[in-house]
Amino acid sequence: MREFPPNPEAESMFVRFMSFAGSGDSTLPDPREIGEKPLTLSSSTKVVNHKISQLAPSHQQSMKARIITPTDKRRNTLTTLCIDGLCDLLLGLAGRTFIIQCTDRGTVFAEGEPCWAIDSYDAELRALIQGLKAVSQLKLELGSSQNLGTSLLGLWFSLLLLSQGVASVDYASALTKSLLYYEAQRSGNLPPNQRVQWRGNSGLQDGKDAGIDLVGGYYDAGDNVKFGFPMAFTVTMLSWSAVEFGAELSAKKELKHALDAIKWGTDYLIKAHPQPDVLYGEVGDGNSDHACWMRPEDMTTPRTAYRIDDQHPGADLAGETAAALAAASIAFRKANPQYASKLLTHAKQLFVFARNHPGVYQTSIPVAGAFYSSSGFEDELLWAAAWLHRNTNDHTYLDYLGSSGNTGGTRSMFSWDDKFVGAQVLVSKLVLEGKVQNTGKWAEYRSEAEQFICNCVQKGNNNVQRSPGGLLWWQPWNDLQYTTSAMFVATAYSEYLTAARATIQCQGGRVGPSDLISFVRSQANYILGSNPKGMSYMVGFGSSYPQMVHHRGASIVSIKKDRTPVTCKGGYDMWFNRNAPNPNVLVGAIVGGPDQNDAYTDSRSNFQQAEPATVNTAPFVGVLAKLA
Repeated sequence: MREFPPNPEAESMFVRFMSFAGSGDSTLPDPREIGEKPLTLSSSTKVVNHKISQLAPSHQQSMKARIITPTDKRRNTLTTLCIDGLCDLLLGLAGRTFIIQCTDRGTVFAEGEPCWAIDSYDAELRALIQGLKAVSQLKLELGSSQNLGTSLLGLWFSLLLLSQGVASVDYASALTKSLLYYEAQRSGNLPPNQRVQWRGNSGLQDGKDAGIDLVGGYYDAGDNVKFGFPMAFTVTMLSWSAVEFGAELSAKKELKHALDAIKWGTDYLIKAHPQPDVLYGEVGDGNSDHACWMRPEDMTTPRTAYRIDDQHPGADLAGETAAALAAASIAFRKANPQYASKLLTHAKQLFVFARNHPGVYQTSIPVAGAFYSSSGFEDELLWAAAWLHRNTNDHTYLDYLGSSGNTGGTRSMFSWDDKFVGAQVLVSKLVLEGKVQNTGKWAEYRSEAEQFICNCVQKGNNNVQRSPGGLLWWQPWNDLQYTTSAMFVATAYSEYLTAARATIQCQGGRVGPSDLISFVRSQANYILGSNPKGMSYMVGFGSSYPQMVHHRGASIVSIKKDRTPVTCKGGYDMWFNRNAPNPNVLVGAIVGGPDQNDAYTDSRSNFQQAEPATVNTAPFVGVLAKLA
């Protein structure tokens, strides 16, 4: 790589900052306070045409950059500065030369990764500085292009640091752990190939009170109840991950584990649907269960089975279950065609059941209302129709989507309760593929899906709130479930845009597939530890993660180590109130996450932040498959 002449002004600025940072002061200096003056860009500076792809792979993976701007009044916050039109910025540290390639969308840290998605923090910078060896020379050359012009004159560059000492995120490991989590959530007779060994068989009498076999399925979160509504959404999102990113899962040797996770849920959902107009939607009672702190293996709480039928409707529950089975049917089409056909049969029956018997399911299963109350059923019917059409290409389902009087509008979130975004995205795929016209109702679906995405990537007219550290933030209770679902939507949509060679026109500018992946990567990195607390919110990933997760099974000694029964109240006294890490690591679980100020309290009693749920991790599986 070519050499560039030293820049004494830049070298002096860097050395003086290093001296300041090494003084032990916890704050970062304003350049004006250490006597610096701005570097001036001029149109005569030379364009550097090297590309990041020319660097060694290890350098590409580890390259990081930090820019402090004097216009940022938050003294302890580092922000990344985007400069339209800046072609290349080159900086050498410790005898090595690295390049930041820029595009008209801003600085790029890796090919296709715009700088607005990169967040930096004081702790990271201090660690970066401490890890640097002696710096003998700083080489800096600022590139320009025809459209730099006078708009960049007088621009401040207080500091830019590059280092190869920051490790890349191991998305493949996170992917493996995310699927391992579902084995810890299993109810029923565990299989011989069970990898989570601290768990044992549980819920073996489920359904007995109703004269039906309801053994199996998943516990929803940190308790021992099987809630059908979020379980079905979990299965739908796991299936969507396998359908959209099956090749990526296969390449990482995780497709079988993904299909196993899906099948553990669909086997149960098939059992829960013994007749066309009957669907069991819950086993166990949240109130009695939450009054106790017990392992699932020896729980003594009631295991009552609750159902919907033609006299007690629940179109939302039936519709979501139809969507789950239709999506899973696609996932199993190659691996197990006979099973895929069985899933599709149940999905079709459930869709008819839902259409013919409208209403929200908590009117028929009141005990579910306090925990997973549904806000409506129209979204689940659209969601189910979209999946059934994708599975069968039957115009009956397309006609249903086209005749809907409510496509949802621009939604604020995508979740186990609100599926409008999911339906909008699936219909948008049809529009982008040219299978329906980009007019009328179909254009409405696409516009609404893309407005949601624009708001997530901070280029819309009603952007999603972000924490100071850059995390999308919706609400105090289990915020990360909304983050991971939004990430999945952006990831899947990037695939659709790429295939169609299309972009999204947001109010704040045009957004392409690479922009979406950059956004997704920034959120994934935050969840996996690149955040102000330096903590991974995936349990078992990295060196720092939640130790006192709000989870009954993980917080009590494994029944395989101590078979002494844990009583209802004794579990609270001995295990819940114990000020020590959980004896079992709930690997792969995504906890509720930090608050709007990036703060997190690691405590079992902090159920809003410290409780994981199956709906949190399911969308993340597809995201990690894409990033790995």
